[in-house]
Amino acid sequence: MNDGTKRRLFFFGGLATIAVGWQMAPRIYDSLSSDFDFEPLDDPAGYRKISGGEISAPVDVFAGLDAEPSRDLSAAEASVDADFQGSLFADKQNEDAVQVAYFSDFYCPYCRILSSDLIEAAKSENIDITWHEVPLFGEPSELAARAAIAAGEQGAYVPFHDALVSRPVVVTRPYLARLADDLGLDQGQFWADFDSVQTQQKLDRASVLFDRFRLIGTPGLVVGRTLVQGRISPTNLRQLIAREHEDGHLG
Repeated sequence: MNDGTKRRLFFFGGLATIAVGWQMAPRIYDSLSSDFDFEPLDDPAGYRKISGGEISAPVDVFAGLDAEPSRDLSAAEASVDADFQGSLFADKQNEDAVQVAYFSDFYCPYCRILSSDLIEAAKSENIDITWHEVPLFGEPSELAARAAIAAGEQGAYVPFHDALVSRPVVVTRPYLARLADDLGLDQGQFWADFDSVQTQQKLDRASVLFDRFRLIGTPGLVVGRTLVQGRISPTNLRQLIAREHEDGHLG
């Protein structure tokens, strides 16, 4: 079995895992109320967590078979250590806003829902969202993540994101080129940013932050000082934002 075949089987196996999770995962997020049960985190210090809902996480059926060496994240770790808040909330715009860091994968079905909820909440809530791409499901996930970051360099992150999640296909470079063209993006800049060192650095920092919060799948949220692993309902998201405003938020 060649590497390409294994990658494809891993990818579609991961999607199958998601499909099972969609049917079986407990819907804890619907039971949350505005009286959240916060649990302090020892690390990172100063943060707390609440229970969330559904997540998606890959299961590598080929674990241990011709495993590729892990990427060296030492530079990203040093960058995060030097400025944890700045790395987590890199897109901070407003000192008075509640900062939201969002960890997602384009092939996570729960992320598709929560992404839309966040975009909608941002229209009326005083929040800044930093989008952290965490490509867990192989090459198509990484292509989508790089493309979203590249589109963001031209101010088109949200429309590009919407275009990607509204069409559940296996992402390829030609497909991304068509999306970029549909949105009127400069193709030269798009592909330069897609393959840039800066884009890789963003992905590396997202991976480090994902691990620092001990997230095990997507979606993951940090709303102010509160970590949420899994999807949270729109109502509870707004309640949590309001609570962060009341309590005084980090960032």
